[in-house]
Amino acid sequence: MIKKVAYCLIQMLLLLGCVLAPESARASDETLQPLVDKTLSFFKPLNQRVTAAIQGNVITVGKGTTDAVIKGMRLEIFREGEMFYHPVTNEPVGRFERSVGTAEVIDVTPNAIKATVLSGKPQKSDIARVSASKKRLLFYQGKTIDWFVGDAYYRQLKETGRFELIDTSLVTDDLTTILAEAKKSEASVLAVVDGVKEGKTRFIRQRLFWVSDAKEISTDKLPVSDDYSSNLRSAADPFVTSNDAPLLTYQLSSSYDLIAVGDLDGDKEKEILLSVGSTVKAFQPTVDLHQLWTFDTGKFHENIYLDVIDLNKNGKDEVIVASYASDGVYSYIYEIKDNVPSLLWKTKGFLRVLNDRLLFQDFDPSGGFQGGVINVIYDGNYRLDKELLLPKGINLYDFAFLEDQDKGQDIIFYDNDNHMVIADYKGNPLWRSKDDFGGFIREYKGDTTSIVGKSALWHVADRFHTTKHQALVIKRRPVTTTVISLGYGKSNIVNLLWNGSTADENALIDNLSGNILDYVINKDRLYILNKPILGMVGKNILKGENPFVTILSVFPFVY
Repeated sequence: MIKKVAYCLIQMLLLLGCVLAPESARASDETLQPLVDKTLSFFKPLNQRVTAAIQGNVITVGKGTTDAVIKGMRLEIFREGEMFYHPVTNEPVGRFERSVGTAEVIDVTPNAIKATVLSGKPQKSDIARVSASKKRLLFYQGKTIDWFVGDAYYRQLKETGRFELIDTSLVTDDLTTILAEAKKSEASVLAVVDGVKEGKTRFIRQRLFWVSDAKEISTDKLPVSDDYSSNLRSAADPFVTSNDAPLLTYQLSSSYDLIAVGDLDGDKEKEILLSVGSTVKAFQPTVDLHQLWTFDTGKFHENIYLDVIDLNKNGKDEVIVASYASDGVYSYIYEIKDNVPSLLWKTKGFLRVLNDRLLFQDFDPSGGFQGGVINVIYDGNYRLDKELLLPKGINLYDFAFLEDQDKGQDIIFYDNDNHMVIADYKGNPLWRSKDDFGGFIREYKGDTTSIVGKSALWHVADRFHTTKHQALVIKRRPVTTTVISLGYGKSNIVNLLWNGSTADENALIDNLSGNILDYVINKDRLYILNKPILGMVGKNILKGENPFVTILSVFPFVY
């Protein structure tokens, strides 16, 4: 599962690190509170004495109040040892303890707690405890639940402060696989949250498991009305950023048109990569951009794609570049070694990073793309692996994946007219945008003609960023609708929010002057590379500065 996104009506005071949620959003969370309370009930802190030793593998714990104890709780048993003393005053402080076993509560009465011994040999006077420290809980959200409901529940669990929540990128219905992931993550508890429907009523369902032995703790359901789901969805601002001034702005004298951000040298600090022509330059972002390294794909090449990925898992991002030359498209993988860029792999064809995968497609001189889209893996060498199952005609840069709660994985893609289309995994169209998104700015002519009198064209679509139910895409408006050659007057980054039947369009970054060339998201920053209207900043002429610049703007971002 992709890292959980907190959707709510929020006003971000990003520079101060504050989050404010409206009263209506907080009040709506009461719907899920019974499920939160039930989950918390298994992990209430407890400290009781074992009052009777093992009798048929059962121990008796405590007397008196049992309000904090329910069946299914697990107790860790400790045995006291020698006294330890304050190093200065020499006064007794307490006793050393050692863990001697675990037990699970099977019966609760006003006078005693009965628990089955799972490990060890507890004795009378040992201490039975549920620690007050946070429980490591792997949260798995199934695809049958409304995403916004699942996320609201995730947030409420987190806000209790009782759990250290762990996410997973797994997408599977196999419980054994999820439990194995939980064990690998060193979680003690697994919560599998999904949706079920009985008649016309939808429920959020949670199954809790102890990870150590895969035993189910409980299964609980809570009805969730359509109105509640709709309110969460309509109140959500899936991506939150500022339409005001950016945090930082750089005026770049070179006509850079591609951008990426990554940790190239493994020092946990991010570098900005900018490409123009056949050259990629890496910069350290400070008040100014301090150049660090240069990558050059070849003389007379034009770089058409730029991104980063740590595919070889060595803690340093590889730089992925696709470049168009007179004899075709070539792709390159570079890495910084001994503070020098080093070419690791070169192949004829296209490369692209999608989520945590590197993908390849072959080059065709007449139409640009040829054959299927193939995974690239690293096993000591970079090599092509399995082909992706995609609808016919979908090329490497055109698509990304969404997830529909009822129909499985959907695909969003650019069609040849630059409209956005959402289709199911078989390619059946579900939605198409009314407007085109401003034309492809990276369009190329093939060396053959597919139609008499017309040369075949192929394009590299704009970058777009997706989560389960939404996509960020660039939308451009020409200076005039009649003379498109004058360029673009305004550009937006818009969010398409997919609800299963239609996609609502909302501007995230609104009315940037000129043409957005490329953008990239890294953690809490949105980097946008744009060319001003008519390619120039007029006021620079009055200052005696170069008016023909490219602008790099850095906006705050939450996702």
